[in-house]
Amino acid sequence: MPIVPLLDVGEGYKSRTVSAQRRVNLYVEIQSTPDKSSIVMYGTPGLTQAIDFGTAPVRGAWAVGTYAYIVAGSLFYKVSPNGSFTWNGTLATSGGRVSMSDNGTQVIIVDGTAGYLFNLTTLVFSTITDLNFPNGASSVCFLAGYFIVNKAATGQFWWSNVYDGATWNALQFATAESNPDDLVAVSADHGVLYLLGVKTTEFWAPSGDTAVWRRVGGAGIEWGLAAPWSFDRFMDHEIFLAKNRMGQYQVVVLQGYTATSISTPEVTQSMNQQTSISGASGYSYMLDGHPFYQINFPAKSYLYDGLSNAWSEVSSNGGRHFGELRFSFQDKPYVADYRNGLVYLVDAAVYTDNGTAIVREWETKHVFHDLDRLSVYEFQVEFEPGVGLVTGQGSDPQAMLQISRDGGATWGAELWSSIGMMGAYIKRVIWRRLGRARDFVFRVRVSDPVKVVIVNALLKVG
Repeated sequence: MPIVPLLDVGEGYKSRTVSAQRRVNLYVEIQSTPDKSSIVMYGTPGLTQAIDFGTAPVRGAWAVGTYAYIVAGSLFYKVSPNGSFTWNGTLATSGGRVSMSDNGTQVIIVDGTAGYLFNLTTLVFSTITDLNFPNGASSVCFLAGYFIVNKAATGQFWWSNVYDGATWNALQFATAESNPDDLVAVSADHGVLYLLGVKTTEFWAPSGDTAVWRRVGGAGIEWGLAAPWSFDRFMDHEIFLAKNRMGQYQVVVLQGYTATSISTPEVTQSMNQQTSISGASGYSYMLDGHPFYQINFPAKSYLYDGLSNAWSEVSSNGGRHFGELRFSFQDKPYVADYRNGLVYLVDAAVYTDNGTAIVREWETKHVFHDLDRLSVYEFQVEFEPGVGLVTGQGSDPQAMLQISRDGGATWGAELWSSIGMMGAYIKRVIWRRLGRARDFVFRVRVSDPVKVVIVNALLKVG
């Protein structure tokens, strides 16, 4: 009786007839030294509430030393390692994302209207009043002693005096000049200044002379930043949602002065069907050796795993994921909720999103044989067993199976089986006598708040 392995890294969005594969709140780990299986699926991390700033969403976050600095609504807060916080200032705006950076003694904030400074020594919060400051800046970074900001609706970038965010000179600006497009974001990494425009990206570096900055050779790429808040550092590179002159949006990684698209054709097609693309947000974090990048649209969130080079979806309560922006604090990853002022710790040992059950779902690749009818005698999924909780939901965790016999167009009745109560370490999950068809696709779902690891999955067919 032939045995068909089912775990794979593919995804299916363009045509379910071509590929029906889909993972929600599961990521793939490819085993370098395979034991039971060369491919394993793990549940994505959960969220635990760490800080509550009320109803106003967090607009920006920045960590310096042992403290984090948060803008929620119009208020600027200083957060201690124990999670307590104090109000330290008020912005003129109360909505929309803000950009933040620091020079070791000052934290700077720009909100698309004005600029603000918080002195880390005196604890004084103030508005930048220098008439030369380009009010309207929406992005800021720090490099070589200078704060650098974009000037709204131009290709210009401006910089402060050395280690002084309060003082700006009318002559201290330059223009990203490879293309006459507006500059929407600035970033600094590896001693290089990244100037991200609507259509192009340029690279500048400290010049060491009175010019202060000089473009790096002829370096420039024909990829623009399609969503300003999708930009983040990813491993040793930069990552963002990009668009070039050919039209479609793709997620790219900057490696040196080269942009490489990491969106597969399937994911690219799905992302380009989303709404409000320019408002997409993205952030990266490291978990168990996996560098993840999450990008959020109003209706859907995608997760890229840089270790396996595989995409999946992440979802909270049936919609997009709760996370909007992230920051690292005390060597731990935190994310802020897009709906309110809650800040969460990202934790692989937590199996809910702040108490909301995480539904994990896997749709398999097609199972067929030369387009002839075949019978499925047994479908077995090897979960990590014995993960049941002591009491309540999850004390006897269940896996649900649905079967499509028309290539993923429609689905049959729900079939349930126990994963295994606490201590039931030899439990197997098996469904038998599943019928005949020319094309099978299987959907497996777990909604109990327990650890989910899919070690192996196979079919016996004939």
